[in-house]
Amino acid sequence: MQETKSDFFVDIPDPRVVNRCLHQLSDILFIAFITILCNGEDYEDMVTFGEQREGWLRKHISLANGIPSSDTFRRVLERLSPELLGNIVESDGKSLLEIAGTTHICLDGKKSRGASPHTKGNDGLYILTAWASEHKICLGQRRVDDKSNEIVAIPKLLDKLSLEESTVTIDALGCQKEQLSLVTERQPWQCFR
Repeated sequence: MQETKSDFFVDIPDPRVVNRCLHQLSDILFIAFITILCNGEDYEDMVTFGEQREGWLRKHISLANGIPSSDTFRRVLERLSPELLGNIVESDGKSLLEIAGTTHICLDGKKSRGASPHTKGNDGLYILTAWASEHKICLGQRRVDDKSNEIVAIPKLLDKLSLEESTVTIDALGCQKEQLSLVTERQPWQCFR
């Protein structure tokens, strides 16, 4: 990966107080993103990853004041708008994946139960996920509306994905003429009917 991080995470406005920050926002987000890609789960994992890979990270980001603390990761990530962060990660993550190359995209819907499944009216949350099987990471997700199914969410998710030179697989529920045409219009050479 010869790209520099200066191309990534620069469009996010910094929610912190100006001139009171030791670490660049793009450095914090770069470490957080790469940690999650490497199966990290929390702020402590971000610090551990940063400390273990500091030499590699310094080739891509400045780290003028070393690795941020877990409290710094927490404070910064809690202040960012989830929607804005999701959009930036989606666009910048797409660029990172183009560097690595993705050839198989799996679309699948899953229903996850709530934290308190015995609560009245808690039917869980249904999410449609696009999965890059080679890299074992999620390319995008869309919530399936209540009293609906993934057929409605598939076009919204496909519009956000780069399908060039990729094979897209969908389970039987998603194999509707309208959904298949969305894929074949963007890559007719890989259509199996």
